[in-house]
Amino acid sequence: KGAFFELAIPVLDTLELSAAGRYEDYGGSIGDSFDYKLAALFQPIDMLSIRASYGTAFIAPTLEQLFEPEDCGLQTADDPVSGDREQTFRVACISGNSALTPEEAEVYNLGFTVSLLDGDLTLGVDYSSYDFEDRVADTSMNQVLTLDYQNFLAAGLTAGAFSGNGTTGDALAWAADPRSNKDIIRDPGTGLISRVKTSRINAQKMEVASWDFYGRYNISWNEWGDFAIGWEATKAEKYDYDLGFGITGEGVGEQNEDVIEVPPVPEWRMTGTLSWFMGNHRANIRARYIDEFDLEFNSAGLAGGQQAFHGTMTADSIVYTDLTYAYTFDELIGDRSTTIEVGGRNIFDEF
Repeated sequence: KGAFFELAIPVLDTLELSAAGRYEDYGGSIGDSFDYKLAALFQPIDMLSIRASYGTAFIAPTLEQLFEPEDCGLQTADDPVSGDREQTFRVACISGNSALTPEEAEVYNLGFTVSLLDGDLTLGVDYSSYDFEDRVADTSMNQVLTLDYQNFLAAGLTAGAFSGNGTTGDALAWAADPRSNKDIIRDPGTGLISRVKTSRINAQKMEVASWDFYGRYNISWNEWGDFAIGWEATKAEKYDYDLGFGITGEGVGEQNEDVIEVPPVPEWRMTGTLSWFMGNHRANIRARYIDEFDLEFNSAGLAGGQQAFHGTMTADSIVYTDLTYAYTFDELIGDRSTTIEVGGRNIFDEF
């Protein structure tokens, strides 16, 4: 059950304040939450708008995250404890965690928009920040194995050398050691992994911040029609994460292969468009830019293959170009207008 309110107050001709709140009661172990948002819009002159907001957010775990029965699949991973680096498929299993707590966040935003040339040119900038606590995260097989290997080395043990039929070193002894991760099941004869249980946890925190830049310029060229130039750009300022058991990092400029909740985060993404309108004709060309980022792989073999075949561990920046054209027939079928549109995505076949 829940309830909400929203209020906007024009304090001055140039200033408007608003407030919104929502109360939700999920019952059970999740409990209830009250979250709110405060915002201000200031327009000291007609051409300039300044805005700011602060709010909180609450996301309850889903039924799947809480109660999903064990679900198993295959993943490739190295096992440094046994020395098995052949990237063989291994069984990884995950199930719900009824002890999960809700995610909480604080959200900040500050920005402005300026309108020039009688409104034909619009420019804007926004800064956004999200501070998450207890974000629900899934551990990966590689994270489980990496942390177990760190504990293995800290115990003064020796990694194995995989021979195909088994392993040397201390892998078998480590499997029986109480300091080892019991979610890693090893074959008692060979010491090789037969199954790994990953888990759903509440990450300690994630902090995400970005800048958004945008603009639009409208041009009328009389008999040549009307043109509109648009551009948008996002700069990832920060994507810090701490999963709470020794796994921390900064995601900007990285593929983030081993952190399920963090996508690839190029530092820059940009989109530019040029649109043309004349009578019943409409055309648009769009260029999408994605910045370079460092590649990550879940095994040394895959990383070695990337380096051997491509000579780099970086995904190059890329530009995709899309093109569309449309014509509107006023009465092609009956007395209603009909629009036919053709186009192509990534017309220069970039990859």
